This record gives sequence, structure tokens and C-alpha cells, in this order.
Amino acid sequence: MKKKIFLVFFALLTINLFADPIYKELKVDGKSVFKWVNVSVIEYEYDSNGNLIYYKDSDDVEYWVEYDTDGNEIHYKASNGDEKWNEYDNNGNLIH
Repeated sequence: MKKKIFLVFFALLTINLFADPIYKELKVDGKSVFKWVNVSVIEYEYDSNGNLIYYKDSDDVEYWVEYDTDGNEIHYKASNGDEKWNEYDNNGNLIH
């Protein structure tokens, strides 16, 4: 019965077209299984320039994003510890 419930749950997650796939550990019959699953964004906020600056997903992970004056994403940080810094050249091309 647990396998059926898992498959139905996984199928329901994949139906959401607006979800981002993540690689996640799931438990099936007490064993760890890693699968790609979709996580939905449930809360978000934009700045006055229309840039996404905050969002929260259905796993309660929060994300903050910062942009330079040209609208390029320069910093990304998540409550789960993920963090990334970006650097751009004078033409706006990502270099790091």
C-alpha cells in the first residue's frame, strides 16, 4: 500500500507545470530513494523593477535574490544553506 501512495503522491507532484524539479530523498518502505520531484512556489515578492527578490517553496525553503543596477542577479541565498554569487563583465555577460 505504501508504494501505491508514494506513486500517487509523486504523480500529483509532477502534474504541477509551474513547479521546479529538485533531487530529493524520499522514504519508500523505510528505505531512502532519491528522485526528481517538483516543488511549487507558494509565496513570492518582486522589487519595483519587476525582479523576483524573495520566494518560498512548498518545502518551506526560503530564497532571497539580489540584483545589480542592470537587473543582473548578483546574489542568491536560501534558508537551506545554498548560496551563489555572480559576477558580470561590462557587457552584462556572466563571468562567475
